[in-house]
Amino acid sequence: MATERAEIAEVVLNHFAGVEAAKVMPWTELADDHRRRRPTAGADVDRGIGNVCDLAALRLAFAKARSGKAPGVDGIADDFMRAAPDELARVYHPLLAKMALQCKEPVTYKGGLAVDLYKGSGRVADMGRYRSILLNATVCKHHHRFLRSRLLFFLQAAFLRSQCGGLPHRGTDMAAHMVRAFLEHSRHVGRTAAVAYVDLWSGFYTVVRQLVMPIATTADDMAEVVDSLQVPRCCKDALRAMIAEPAVVEKHGLDPHLAAMLTEAHCGTWFCVEGREEVARSRKGTRPGCSLADLVFNLAFAPALTDIQRGLQDADLVWKPPDVDRVFRKAGDADAALTDSTFADDAAFCAIPHGNITVADELARFCGIIADPLMQRGMRINWDKGKSGLMLALAGRHSRTARRVLFQDADPVLRFGDGGRSEEHTSELQSHSDL
Repeated sequence: MATERAEIAEVVLNHFAGVEAAKVMPWTELADDHRRRRPTAGADVDRGIGNVCDLAALRLAFAKARSGKAPGVDGIADDFMRAAPDELARVYHPLLAKMALQCKEPVTYKGGLAVDLYKGSGRVADMGRYRSILLNATVCKHHHRFLRSRLLFFLQAAFLRSQCGGLPHRGTDMAAHMVRAFLEHSRHVGRTAAVAYVDLWSGFYTVVRQLVMPIATTADDMAEVVDSLQVPRCCKDALRAMIAEPAVVEKHGLDPHLAAMLTEAHCGTWFCVEGREEVARSRKGTRPGCSLADLVFNLAFAPALTDIQRGLQDADLVWKPPDVDRVFRKAGDADAALTDSTFADDAAFCAIPHGNITVADELARFCGIIADPLMQRGMRINWDKGKSGLMLALAGRHSRTARRVLFQDADPVLRFGDGGRSEEHTSELQSHSDL
């Protein structure tokens, strides 16, 4: 066990580097890599002046900045911006305009100090019980917030209707309402309903960026990213095939200038820890602490949700709400089946089993349909107790028999495999009537 300050810092750096498939290197090597890297936007890409934050908008953003927040490695805090918005807006506007037009960010803005934050449970000495919080450069955060505002129209087209969070008027209340409406209607019609609450292992930190944006990656770096994912080999093969396809922003036709700016924000990113001189160049993840983090995660999550929806529809496990316009769906919308309700990386998947006699087998199939598309994108479900689990609302014929079979133990669980592979998982099982 590390006891000295330098030893602890090394453990923290290596742990977070492992999570984000980061390469630990001296600062000089990182700076050299940054200088050699080609721009994300070529000369043929038209730059839109609307994608550049103007002086008045920057001044307003500085004036509204929240004080009392920790600065990045440059020591410039939002307190300064709030105290002198006019002066600092005139100082920084040429830099931000240059960043937007050239699609190139300074190397010091592409990273920050990673602070290890204890999650509040488990052994304090276990690094798996900590998450990394990035203290990024404050000026770059304002640049990313403006970029996010320019991406809102694109996000409305790329996000699924079931995805809440990241867009205005789609809060946790909407996500919870969809699940409650599903459970209430199934109770009303006397049908058994199942909800799988899914928590991902380090969801934001393990996103494969190349699925979302066209990042130029060497073959060695890509191999190390894929190898770092703790998923079966067949899923890694599927991931490599997906990476060879056009990225999400290309499939949805995002403005090339905005796509280049978004890509640049995720190229050559790095972090350091207090007590170590080396830096770690991260090669996966959404840079938690950055204004674009949940946006990138949702863009990576949406195709997986689409595959899960298709799998549940093929298995005829979906819930189809009543044909009442403006209650469960928009008027004239033919596709109203509900399969999931998500808020960023917190997801709830809904299913209606065919009958109570075969409910255990159908629940196992339900979990497999959810797990496979996620693992094919490097996302792994945490099936530990208290993290992910199944909630079952039994109703209808043979419901008492199913209850005796499934809930005979004090801590009932459901065992299932992933797509016929040798791996077996155990999911916590709860009855809706016990909540």
